Order: sequence, then structure tokens, then C-alpha cells
Amino acid sequence: MIPGSFFQYMNSLQVLDLRYNSELMDLPSCISNLGSLRALLLRGCYQLKSVPPLGKLKNLRVLDVFDTGIKEVPQGMENLVKLKFLDKGRTRLDELPKEILPKLSHLQYLNLPGHVNAPAEDLASLELLEAFGGGFCDFYNFQKFYEKDWWCTIFVGPPESDFLLRGDFDNRILKQRRVIVRDCTIEAGGGEAATSIFIPRGIDILEISSCHGLSSCFVDNFLSQTTSSRGLTCTISYCDEIEWIINVPCGRDTTADPHCVSVVWMFIGCKILLGSVREKLHLTPSRV
Repeated sequence: MIPGSFFQYMNSLQVLDLRYNSELMDLPSCISNLGSLRALLLRGCYQLKSVPPLGKLKNLRVLDVFDTGIKEVPQGMENLVKLKFLDKGRTRLDELPKEILPKLSHLQYLNLPGHVNAPAEDLASLELLEAFGGGFCDFYNFQKFYEKDWWCTIFVGPPESDFLLRGDFDNRILKQRRVIVRDCTIEAGGGEAATSIFIPRGIDILEISSCHGLSSCFVDNFLSQTTSSRGLTCTISYCDEIEWIINVPCGRDTTADPHCVSVVWMFIGCKILLGSVREKLHLTPSRV
């Protein structure tokens, strides 16, 4: 336990690094008065349940509470207008008040727990954001967001998903664009592609598991929608309704398509019909 007066005379302190302190359960209230503080690092303090009010820390640029026991947003968060890095991944946070993110206009890195439905409209207002990790409860909310050109690790699915409850969602943000879709019902689109879904532009890794509503063509116009120069790694598991992966017009030479990308498929517990598509796209699917 840190004595209540420990930081009382450290008014010039700029970095407070208490990461991976497994015995830290609370912080002294005097931290609220460290007006020169630029970085507060509490990552891995899993017994820490709360943080003192932060409203006076107007110079704070980095707040890292990843993998802590924090359940509520610290009081005064909306006043941290210089904040550039905010990591709340793997916390017990239940929700993110809507009025906070629009006021943190300098954010470049934002990581939220996967079970918290990210406010898509508020995210869109963060013009300087470069990296995002978090979750959307359904495709409707996700589709408001996916055109952003950010590094991201995103979960799409219900907050009560076993995947989240077991702690399997690793939402560290690496230099890639990764989307995980689980336990969702995919609503059909309109027109000729009534049973297809839209693959976000520039995705590197796509993992889809235990989803319903994919009873016909999984991806339509795939080559024109996916433009990642690094290629796509796609894992599909336990989606028994899928019949077709890609709808390619007869006679089309996909190898000459300027948007043609490398695709690695992994099928787990699925009944996939590829037909002549395998020859057209030079795919080598794997089964487990």
C-alpha cells in the first residue's frame, strides 16, 4: 500500500510507472494534484479497482490501465484534453459515457474492453486517431466505423459471448487490421447479393465463428472490396450454413484483376463448397 502523503511534494513528477504491481489495490488521493504528470502507467495491476479523480491532470498524455480491475471511468476524464494514449483493454469497465470521447480530441491510440459497445459516432469524431481496439455489439454499429484507415483489433458480437467471458479476446493493437466476428446473426443485404456480407476494406485478418445467416454466398464481389496489399488471412469456424465462399463470374480471369490479393483460408467445422472457384482463385483451403 502506498502511503497517502507519498506524492504530496512531488509536484514536478511527470511519469508515474507502477506497472505489473500485483499487490497494488488502491492509489492515494494526492495523485489527483500532480498537475505536471504526463504519463500514468498502471498496466497489469489487476487488483486495482479504482483511480482517484483525474480532472486536474491537464498535462496528462498517457493513461494506461490495461489489465486492471477498474470498473468505472475515472472522475474528470473529460478534462484530459491533451491525452494521446488511452488503454482500458481487459478492464471491468461496464460502459463508456458518451460525453467523454468527443472531448479527447487529441487521442491517437484508444483501446477499450471488447464487451463495451464502442460509440461509433464518437469514434468518428477523433480525427487524430491512428489505432483502435474494442468491440461492437452487432454489424450495424460496426459498419458505421469500418471505413476508417486505422490499425485495429475489433470484436463484433454480443457482450455476453463466451469468447469474451473466457477472456480469450486479445485486444492488443498490433500493426495490422484484425476483425473477429462471433455469435452474430448476419442480416441479408439487398439485390442480387442478398446473402452476402461486406468485407471491410484493407482488413489483414478476419476470423468468423458461430455465426448465422450465411446460408449462401459468404463474400460477393470480394476482389473489388478487399484491397489490402498484405493479403487476407481468413478463419471461418462453426458456420454450418455457409455453402459458397466467393461468387466469381464465369470466365473471369481473377489473376489479372488489379485488386487481386493473397488469401489464406482456414475452415474449422464448416461444410464449404468451392467448386471451380479453387482453380480460378488459386486457393488452397485448409481443414481442421
